[in-house]
Amino acid sequence: MLAELAVSPTTSHNTDDIDDLIADRRARLEDYQGKRYGQRYQKLIDGLRSKDMRAEEKHSVTAIAARELYRRMAIKDEYEVARLY
Repeated sequence: MLAELAVSPTTSHNTDDIDDLIADRRARLEDYQGKRYGQRYQKLIDGLRSKDMRAEEKHSVTAIAARELYRRMAIKDEYEVARLY
């Protein structure tokens, strides 16, 4: 399952449009853990984006955070499950 979250043949990791990137990552998290988990991601990114004056740029803090927060949220559960065994 984690491999499916990391790379999807239908969606590029190099999404240039920040809105597309955020929507894609939110949808993946919702598929993975449910709607509330995706909403949590969206809320955190929206909070940062509202303060980032360069949010629409390809290498903005918001774009980097959107990618990295997604990665952390997608694998966090895998670590927790592994820890229990």
